[in-house]
Amino acid sequence: MAADRDSPAGEFKRVLTIAMKTIAQDPEVTVAFGSEQPSLAGNRAKLPNVADTMKASDIAIVRGLSDSFALRIANHSEKVHAHYRPQGKNARAVFESVEQARIEAVGANAMPGMAANLTAMLDDRYRRKDVARYTDRKEAPLEDAVALIVREKLTGAPPPDAAMPMVELWRDWIEDKASAQLAHLTDNIHDQAAFSRMSRDIIAALLFLQEYQPPGGFSLGSLGPVSEGLFIWIFGLGAIVGPLLASLFLWFFPEQYRTLFALTLIPGLIAVAMLVPARAAMRTDPS
Repeated sequence: MAADRDSPAGEFKRVLTIAMKTIAQDPEVTVAFGSEQPSLAGNRAKLPNVADTMKASDIAIVRGLSDSFALRIANHSEKVHAHYRPQGKNARAVFESVEQARIEAVGANAMPGMAANLTAMLDDRYRRKDVARYTDRKEAPLEDAVALIVREKLTGAPPPDAAMPMVELWRDWIEDKASAQLAHLTDNIHDQAAFSRMSRDIIAALLFLQEYQPPGGFSLGSLGPVSEGLFIWIFGLGAIVGPLLASLFLWFFPEQYRTLFALTLIPGLIAVAMLVPARAAMRTDPS
């Protein structure tokens, strides 16, 4: 074991762990090296194993992963993230990816060496995913394209070579839909709450509005958010008008309860008939 600690790989692990604790501003960070998938849970990180024979490019990838994890510990609040996280699957995927782009941009802008490590990590990730094989944007993951364009806006760095073709499939569509929102991202790079609100604006501009619910509002099916006031007003009005109309009917047609019950079905059927085309119209096709 002592020999492992004294080897070049052992020394690299020791120095990398110290660097992670420093960047994360958390002395309790723990780092494990192994063959498992790299991951971060709280302040516990798992990184790829390191060997004495590793190439410089492989070392840069491991350093990029460690920098990414440490930056997330230092610059990300899960409480804030959960508060602004959208509900829709696609909207949530974009939101998660854009937040990670913000976190990594904070470090990349502060330290050129870290920027190079993060780029090496991203390039390796997209080479492994083989995203260059995509020729149609319907197949390419939108969340990755949005995140890399956001990274570009925040740092000035172009997408990694391995991801460039995928980003270019989406670029014109994304920038056409959300150019105004993308233009002001750097104003709030260090303010997670403000940046999260801007991320939601980007998602809305990309026509995911029907998929997420703003904090403090209700969601009616897939028709998007409504305020509590409107929600209460509509249902309160129905609670008042409904009994009045029923009483008026029974005044003129005593004991016609079956007819009254049948009539109550008509508004519901009309509502359903109106909702079906409305929901279909709000489903978006990126093409």
